[in-house]
Amino acid sequence: MQDQVSKLNGRTGNPVATYLGSGQVDPDAERRALDGEYRLVYVTPEKLCQGGFAERLANLHQSRPGGAICLFAVDESHW
Repeated sequence: MQDQVSKLNGRTGNPVATYLGSGQVDPDAERRALDGEYRLVYVTPEKLCQGGFAERLANLHQSRPGGAICLFAVDESHW
């Protein structure tokens, strides 16, 4: 995910995407993602199931006019 985010952000010239999971080193990435700062957020299945993250994601969607989330997909789940 990290390489995909880096390539996408490099093409656009500004941060439009981030990833959330155990490899994320930026402590503010989750807060910024849940504040709606990114157009695309890659999330690991493990992160999705942790600490009420899915509920916070639903709150983000409900708090935005017209909804903030138009597509949600989980890929490469190894459970």
